[in-house]
Amino acid sequence: MTTRALLETRRAVLRASRCLFPHARTSCLWLFGGLTLFGCDSSDTTGATSETTVSDSSTTSTMSLPAQVIQVVDSQGMPESNIPLVVNDESGVVVHVDRTGMDGTASIEVPAGGSVSIFQAHTTTLSVTTVVDPPPGGTVRFPIYQPEPKWGEEDAITTYEVGLTDIPVDLPYLLVFLDGYCGTMGSWIDLSTATIQDSFCTGAPTHKLLAFAYDDQKKLVRWGSATVDTNPGGKLAVSVALSNESLTTTSMKVTGLPSGTTKLYLSGSLTEHWYGGEGVNLNPPKADTDGATVRIADVPAIDRALHVSATVGDGSVGAVVGRTQRFSPATLPTSWTFAMDSVAWVFVNPADTTDPEHPAFTWSTADPQTADYVSLWTSWTVGVGTVNYEVLLPPTHVASWRAPDVPEELSSFRPHATSPVGQITVNYRGWESIPSYADALAGLPADVGNESTDRSGWTVAQ
Repeated sequence: MTTRALLETRRAVLRASRCLFPHARTSCLWLFGGLTLFGCDSSDTTGATSETTVSDSSTTSTMSLPAQVIQVVDSQGMPESNIPLVVNDESGVVVHVDRTGMDGTASIEVPAGGSVSIFQAHTTTLSVTTVVDPPPGGTVRFPIYQPEPKWGEEDAITTYEVGLTDIPVDLPYLLVFLDGYCGTMGSWIDLSTATIQDSFCTGAPTHKLLAFAYDDQKKLVRWGSATVDTNPGGKLAVSVALSNESLTTTSMKVTGLPSGTTKLYLSGSLTEHWYGGEGVNLNPPKADTDGATVRIADVPAIDRALHVSATVGDGSVGAVVGRTQRFSPATLPTSWTFAMDSVAWVFVNPADTTDPEHPAFTWSTADPQTADYVSLWTSWTVGVGTVNYEVLLPPTHVASWRAPDVPEELSSFRPHATSPVGQITVNYRGWESIPSYADALAGLPADVGNESTDRSGWTVAQ
């Protein structure tokens, strides 16, 4: 991985993390830090207890089954060392505690039906990510997100002062992107300048800058692009002219909407950063065959994507089905129809907190098999902090999950009787070209599939 290839790979990892951990709240898991605030200093987490086996990731394994390789990487694909991980058996008992080595990996064996979890903390935000029943001999990739650049990298960051020109007075909404997810500025505000940093994609000699202008109905009208140099540790003044009016138009339609559908959203975008297009809300849908026309900036050499989502239920409980399909610029259809009645919905029950340290979660769906993996997300409070809890399960897993034991040295992450459970979301995600749960766990390549389907259900905080 060097220069431009490394940059593309790093952006792919960030997109993969969003795909591997998809939720409406965020895909971000915070970088592990000291746990002293919660009575759990990081220097204590290597101590053995009567119910755990503690080892360095370099310890020679005597396990009879092929071990799983755990990889923990940051948003740029770089290894994260010293991340605590815990292995539980199928009943939830802790059987092994470890940490990632300098290369961000650990070789462990997860018992059949068991799970492996990584634990992270950043100020008052704690995160637990659990993978259930990973295949023996496979790789489990945990992408994590850093809320800020690592210490020592500030001198590698370029700060861009972006001047926008050729902005008609009737186009008040502007968005600016730097190399896709690398940097964003705007978000429906009227501005003629934008400040963007390449904090998460340093190391490349140049970046691509894209800007989009929208009318007062938030319809895409113009766009502009520029290739900009880098100035590590310094600033650059650059200019982008919003003068290009070349747009691709697609007519979208949805059929088979179930009774009780309350929201329908259709949109198109560029896949590099999932914008550069527009969306249309049809709330509530007026007919079973409601549709709309969307426009996408005709930027060369960037694939397009069409998205549709429909929601049933109210704000306290409900379900949403969404589909995304990717196209090359040459293959984007002039019309696209999605039959919503071909997808099974997911419905989630309130958590069972009879055992407050092991909340149990249940849900239902008519078609559990049509997915590459299932994800469950919720949260609870611990003192002044919040624990974000995420679980990935194979699609063959029963529609339930009970939180496993947490070793004493990580007790700050445990729920307890005074820890209210937040919103619960369960998502079934399927990719056209991901053949198995094992492939999904190993990480998704940048060009994964032409189509993905999400089926989610939720309940609000209890």
